[in-house]
Amino acid sequence: MASNISSILGVHVCSGAFDSGHDIDLFGSLQSEGNNPKPVRASVIFGHNGSGKSTIAREIAAISRGESDGYLYDENNGALSLADNERAGIRVFDEDYVELKTRIKGDGLDSIVMLGKQVAAADAIEEIEKSISDVKAEIEALDSKIAELEKGSNSVYELEKKAKESVKSAGWAERRQKITGTKPNLGKNSWIDVQNAKTDENRETLGQRFEVKLSIFEKARAAGQDEISPVPSIDFAPYDEGYLTELLSRQIDNPELSEREQRILELVKNDNQPIVDAAVDVFSSEDTRVCPMCQQEVSQEHKESIVASIRKVLNKAVEEFRAELSAASLLRLDETIDIPDQVTESAKASLKDAFLEVNRFIDEYNSRIELRKANIYTAQSADALGLGTALEKLEIALESVNSEIGSINDAIKGRKTLEEGLLRLNDEISRTDARQDIESWKTTEGNLANAKDSKVNKLMEQRRLLSEKEQQEAALKQIGIAVDVINSYLTNVYFDSDRFKLVLDGEQYKVLSHGQSVAPDNISTGERNVLALCYFFTEGGEGKEQGHADDDPQYVVLDDPISSFDMENRVGVCSLIRERAECILQSNDESKITVLTHDSSVMHDLQKVFEDIRMLTMSKSFAFNTRKLVGTATEAVTKGTEYAALLNRAYRFANSTTEDLDESYVIGNILRRIVEGYGTFNYGIGVEELFRDQDFAGRLGSHLPYIKSAMYRLMLNDESHLRDRVSTMNPSDRFERFSYEDKRSCAQCVLLMLYKLDQTHVKRQLKGISIAELQRQVAAWETRFSGQPA
Repeated sequence: MASNISSILGVHVCSGAFDSGHDIDLFGSLQSEGNNPKPVRASVIFGHNGSGKSTIAREIAAISRGESDGYLYDENNGALSLADNERAGIRVFDEDYVELKTRIKGDGLDSIVMLGKQVAAADAIEEIEKSISDVKAEIEALDSKIAELEKGSNSVYELEKKAKESVKSAGWAERRQKITGTKPNLGKNSWIDVQNAKTDENRETLGQRFEVKLSIFEKARAAGQDEISPVPSIDFAPYDEGYLTELLSRQIDNPELSEREQRILELVKNDNQPIVDAAVDVFSSEDTRVCPMCQQEVSQEHKESIVASIRKVLNKAVEEFRAELSAASLLRLDETIDIPDQVTESAKASLKDAFLEVNRFIDEYNSRIELRKANIYTAQSADALGLGTALEKLEIALESVNSEIGSINDAIKGRKTLEEGLLRLNDEISRTDARQDIESWKTTEGNLANAKDSKVNKLMEQRRLLSEKEQQEAALKQIGIAVDVINSYLTNVYFDSDRFKLVLDGEQYKVLSHGQSVAPDNISTGERNVLALCYFFTEGGEGKEQGHADDDPQYVVLDDPISSFDMENRVGVCSLIRERAECILQSNDESKITVLTHDSSVMHDLQKVFEDIRMLTMSKSFAFNTRKLVGTATEAVTKGTEYAALLNRAYRFANSTTEDLDESYVIGNILRRIVEGYGTFNYGIGVEELFRDQDFAGRLGSHLPYIKSAMYRLMLNDESHLRDRVSTMNPSDRFERFSYEDKRSCAQCVLLMLYKLDQTHVKRQLKGISIAELQRQVAAWETRFSGQPA
């Protein structure tokens, strides 16, 4: 399914100078004119400073984030509905990007660089650190407040002490003594009661009510005692007389026994079971050799036979029954129950007698249980003793005693309630008398509690922030950047692999220039923008396999990418844009590029860039347009012997050690004319085809990267071509700004390229130079310009 990116014709802008809403045509058309139309996939937009270029770029960036009322439109002026992946493919390089994605900070004499997500993480850390500082200040303020509330004349302790003194001085203890009869202390519980005794009644009314109730209470107190506790109830469930009689009368079946076993059973039935039990112990002992009854010797086999017979008689059922009998033994009831003195003597006596009778029956049943255990096969048929009836009498006696206790308590309950009311009234009077001091203390106590709670919360917040900071710092350490790719782009821009380079130092990226650290103050705005542009082109490949960074459709917008660069950097940036634009446009047929600039010379350079890509690398399969921003719209911008002498002049300049200002002034044009003349005369092609042709590139080998950079420095800085027979030697103002060393390097690269392509040609054209000297110079240049600059 085709991407909507290929359908982008323009953008509807509704912000800044275009806030009323205007359509800005970015490409002029989607297809070029003529018999063989090509898709228009690149555009250069020229506009003076303040014309609105940055507003357009920001609008496109906002559209990509889904944060704008503007929209991109197609050739029918219809708004394009962009999917999330299509929005992600719209990437804008502008001042906002530079500010958001690059950060250079100082670390001593070093410059530490952060890019992309690193900047976001660093910003988050900075914001967290500010919050930590704010929280720390709040904690310190709370510590000061807590110290003030815990110590000093207005502390919680001193104010509470003052409030208690107010309560005491208002007569709290004296009034309470009249009620209780004892001299009280204002202890913890009493102090809490006073604090809780809030009332809306006035002090005079409270005093009058207290005096009236106190009079009544004093009369009631003379009549009785405090409320007394009832006698505890008894659990009668274990004392089941029906179960006991059934258990004692239960018949145990006789097992099928031998004659000897029958005699053992008769012993048990005749109340001689203890003899049988003793026999088991005697004949189970290893030491027994003689029967203690008949004094005859007994063998081990005979002993084992006797024990087996006894155990057969006393089988498992018998043992289980014996265990049930043991469990049925009854506990005696405690007769020493404390009965209050206020209970009548008759009730006391009835209860004591009932206890005695129940315990007598308990003792009797326990005796019967022991007797049955001794004669396990002999059932007891005696009738019930009357334990159930005795328990009923005991229950009645208990109820009688507790009934009297209840009556006594009812008699004194009114006086106790009156006493409690008086104690409450005393607390209310005291609370009213000391209201101001108590409330001052409570307010301060509340302030202290709030301050401590706030401190706890702030400490928790501080720990959370410190944890977040640690997480962000850990994330920052994990964020990697494609430093090798960035450095290769920087080499392309500066034509020097050591001029400006990022190097990983521990967990940070430092800036080195020719192996030396660079302080932040020595990094220009232009160099920072170059770094941001290199990262911008690298960022597009994040998360993608190597070699597939530009496979997906994308729309790249560059807003004044070379607005603040000097001439040297401008040419290098054009070279970088040329390289990346070619890759973007070749990797996906739907991708598009727009470059906005305020510099007319940059506009011409960019036209050369796109024309070069169109003509040489993409088989003329796409078109580009140049447009000018006018008001709130854009409009289209209409687009030998001499050779040998030039070659000798170039050779002399390449070998020079001091600068000849006159020759240095025109060397750029000389080199361009040499290269264009060579390509036109020998192959009928331009310089672009010459060094980008795969066959020629293979012949240049490892020198190709340096030679390509040198060619761009030449071809992007003048519009004259030898094929058009423009013979003027007027220099390009743009090339003139190169340093002498850079010009000499370009001359050496041109001669090295010609020599690698056709050394016989070079030797014949430089007839005045010995072969040995020429070979020695070329060998030195080969060494210098060998390998991939990085």
